[in-house]
Amino acid sequence: MQKLYQSLVNGGIDAWLDQEKLVPGQNWQKEIQRAVRNSDIVIVCLSAESITKEGFVQKEIRIALDSAEEKPDGTIFIIPARLEVCDVPESMNKFQWVDLFSDNGYEQLMNALKIRAEHVGATIGFFAKDKNVTFKPKILKNRPDSLRPLDLTIDNPTLDS
Repeated sequence: MQKLYQSLVNGGIDAWLDQEKLVPGQNWQKEIQRAVRNSDIVIVCLSAESITKEGFVQKEIRIALDSAEEKPDGTIFIIPARLEVCDVPESMNKFQWVDLFSDNGYEQLMNALKIRAEHVGATIGFFAKDKNVTFKPKILKNRPDSLRPLDLTIDNPTLDS
């Protein structure tokens, strides 16, 4: 999970992962809900352990699914990402998933993120600490200067909360 998060951040994506973004004293349930609802896209990481786990894990997935229902048909919003060979929960079966353990899994994920970024007027690329300076990838070079980084939440159902 950390490796995926770091790869996305290093690739210029404004990723949110509870283990990285939550600070002591925050209401983690509310912060996870806020992050999912405010994201352009949600990656739901699936493992053999996560799909059989009860409790808030299932609620996190439902939050993402509820947010997806508010999007127009055909919108890429939820990407189920298998971290290992495991079943995809029935509730997420309608979404094409990606196998991050396969040779081209990360490339497939990035292709989906680029499509979503273009759709919402965001960009994927490296961002300077000065918010006024953005380095845009070539595919978005003709877009207006008001582009922002793609907001992404990594739903981590394997976390013991």
